[in-house]
Amino acid sequence: MRKSWSRLAVFGLGLGLLYSAYAFGRPIWQPVYLSVAGKKLATSVVDEAKRNAEIRLRPYLAKAGFMAPPIHVALLAFKTEKRLELWGERGGAWTYIRTYSILAASGKLGPKLREGDRQVPEGVYEVNYLNTASDFYLSMKLDYPNAFDLQKAQQDGRTELGNDICIHGWEVSTGCIAVGNVAIEELFYLTSKAGPQNTKVIIAPYDLRAAPAMISPSAKVTWLKELYTNIERELKAFKRPK
Repeated sequence: MRKSWSRLAVFGLGLGLLYSAYAFGRPIWQPVYLSVAGKKLATSVVDEAKRNAEIRLRPYLAKAGFMAPPIHVALLAFKTEKRLELWGERGGAWTYIRTYSILAASGKLGPKLREGDRQVPEGVYEVNYLNTASDFYLSMKLDYPNAFDLQKAQQDGRTELGNDICIHGWEVSTGCIAVGNVAIEELFYLTSKAGPQNTKVIIAPYDLRAAPAMISPSAKVTWLKELYTNIERELKAFKRPK
């Protein structure tokens, strides 16, 4: 009887370890799995995803006053709040459409400084590529490092800044912003309609419209105040949704 209980205990411990590896090790194993298993989505699959996204977005666009998808799109990502806001330009002004949850964004508050630091960058970016062959379902590649990032890297003497920073599906991040598959379908659809070059992405440590940036005197990044001033200036065009 004692041996039977011992075997059950070992079996239970094994199951517990397997579950822990599955649940808490997802940020490690899922990207590897997707890299091996991921394939370019068939055109029919992408088209179907866009059609479904269009149907889901119709009431949000109508409520915001859009008769058709906006020709300029903005995405505001706030790390602390884990929130991504979708805006469209109408009549020369930015109009709020809807909000998505950020399901994963690795790193901490502060800009991305180097390759491999697993940081989500902070700043004002554009989408420069829509990827249907992403390891994370669909992805929208940002133009990181942008001119500001390159300038400050040269000033600091930093090289190897990293790249391939995206907004994508799934629920895992290694330096990107993961919003899940439903959300990325809608963002992918609107960005494809407007054109990547007409999609602005603002990534902030938190919603700087609600409170001014707090810069610690001991901050190692000497240009952090300049970065957050730039972000605050950009955010002034977007009135906080109620």
